Amino acid sequence: HSISVDEGMEALEKILANNILQAMPLKAEPRTLEKFGVVAGPVTGQDKGFDLERLIRAHDELAVIGVRQLVSALRQMGMFQTSAESSSAGDFIGTLGIFPKHHQLWHALLGVLSRYGYLETSATGWKTSAISSLALESLDADTAGLIARYPEIGSAADLLSACTAALPKVLRGEIAPTQVLFPESSMHLVESVYASDPLSRELNRAAARVVKDFVAAASEKVRILEIGAGTGATAAPILDSLSSLNDRVEYAYTDISNGFLQHGKRRFKDISIPITYERFDVERAPDEQGFSKHSYDVVIAANVLDRKSTRLNSSHITI
Repeated sequence: HSISVDEGMEALEKILANNILQAMPLKAEPRTLEKFGVVAGPVTGQDKGFDLERLIRAHDELAVIGVRQLVSALRQMGMFQTSAESSSAGDFIGTLGIFPKHHQLWHALLGVLSRYGYLETSATGWKTSAISSLALESLDADTAGLIARYPEIGSAADLLSACTAALPKVLRGEIAPTQVLFPESSMHLVESVYASDPLSRELNRAAARVVKDFVAAASEKVRILEIGAGTGATAAPILDSLSSLNDRVEYAYTDISNGFLQHGKRRFKDISIPITYERFDVERAPDEQGFSKHSYDVVIAANVLDRKSTRLNSSHITI
């Protein structure tokens, strides 16, 4: 039997959530599956819900691994060579060759190192702590062990490892951050994180239920605007939930990145719901970008608005 779009997406979510390297989804009668040696059984993984405390614990452990990866990357650049190195933030910038465009990122990284005890304040600025406890030689094995214990964060761990491995070149301005996040213009690193994270999936499904109920109860056609739609991780369950109401809704898929807009067009090209793909910058007034105020019934912004943009531009999202 052919696999529907919904079944295919469900299969993909299970594959990503359980860190499965190879898979062949099949839809067939039990007698046919038996010929392939497939034994029917209960589905494992995250579909039965997720343990929030476990997920928090997994991400806390991943953060510790990530800071060790950060220290390893900075050692490659010439920092953390000995214990108690002392220097100002500015001196570190000169010594390590930090690209001017990334000075703000550099200061943020210093803050991370300080919070995790790898840097201390000194009379001259910063002082590195003892490095004997870093155990960097076991970093790869420890990362693999973490993924084995928590396969649901495997994609996040892969993305983190890719970012920290490329950090020296990024900080020195040798490559753009986007080249790391989207290697060869591929979305797979970022998209896998959103697709496989149990909490993100559950929240996106909850959003889909709310939007569907709103559309179903509306007396007129509903216009929906998604800000920062990105890879479509939130749009996918929402559009799927609205498939039976496609004549009662219009969906504006927006992002500041043209790359994400092109990705959305490819991903949702077979969706029957009317979708427009438009560039939108939440930090600019909507009417300057061709969006009339108060012209949408539902505005969706998942993992898009940070405290700065929300504080400065809260009026921009009431459109």
